[in-house]
Amino acid sequence: GYSIDMVNCGWMAWPLRDGSVDDMNAASSFMEAQWAWFLDPLVRGDYPPSLKARAPALPQFTIEEQTLLKGSVDMLGVNYYTSRYVAAADAVYPAASVGDAAGIPALNGEYHLATTRSLSEGDPRIGVVGGSPWLYVAPDGLTDVLLWLQDRYHLPMAVTENGCDQPSGEDERDDVWRIDYLRSHIDGVATAIQRGADVQAYYAWSLLDNFEWADGYSKRFGLVFVDYNTLTRTPKRSFAWYARLIHAHASSSLLLVDDVAPGRDLKMVRAVSAVLLFLLCVMVVSRFLPKRRRLRAPRYIEISEVVTMPNVESGVEVF
Repeated sequence: GYSIDMVNCGWMAWPLRDGSVDDMNAASSFMEAQWAWFLDPLVRGDYPPSLKARAPALPQFTIEEQTLLKGSVDMLGVNYYTSRYVAAADAVYPAASVGDAAGIPALNGEYHLATTRSLSEGDPRIGVVGGSPWLYVAPDGLTDVLLWLQDRYHLPMAVTENGCDQPSGEDERDDVWRIDYLRSHIDGVATAIQRGADVQAYYAWSLLDNFEWADGYSKRFGLVFVDYNTLTRTPKRSFAWYARLIHAHASSSLLLVDDVAPGRDLKMVRAVSAVLLFLLCVMVVSRFLPKRRRLRAPRYIEISEVVTMPNVESGVEVF
């Protein structure tokens, strides 16, 4: 068979002022402008009413077109990097006072974006900033985006892009800052799964340092360092860490993973893993395998950082 999927890139929008109805409406409006503008027609057959009310120039679908559009996507792809606070465009929070994101107006000034808020309103900053001025580390935003999409569309999802560039001064090859970013966001995906999101895949951005839109070659998001003069490619520390992570979860989410030293009996580990996987299959078949298997959220995982690539003597430990 085949699957028709739709990938979209966006942020999570949280109300700037806790308890403010205006800010909650602004945040909802911002989410619909980012996600529902593109996905509502493909899933529901039309644009959301709130968006049509603000943008009367949107195309008007006929009944026949709505019928053709509705349900025309099978899976949602989610590109996620960061999030923002959103404030209504009122006199209390003019653009100049909503934080260091300078209150970027959107949709004719109907709301403003911010990365900070006053101490009286909770956590002041969304998160530390990466190498790009727009990228604030907000793993909770990935959790909330996945739950928002699940609640609205009830479709399986894949995180098709997630990654970061590092702040200036960080070691680009020994990139522990990037490892922390990936670890926290993968944990955020697991949290979303535990709370009901049907997430079936996760992809880190990106394998290689590459041409990053308007930033060109000045920003590095890769797990592999690329020397742009010689084109030599060198795996970073994050490459080895991520390789061990996906290797550990390649066969069964029942595995509890720990870092292991070279010399462990990998054959025995594989044999035990095979037995566990066989028993899992028996349990699933006995309870009638569903048409679409949902990804199970792994229990909390901590993998020690490594500086070398996995080798034939490395493996995972099964408890």
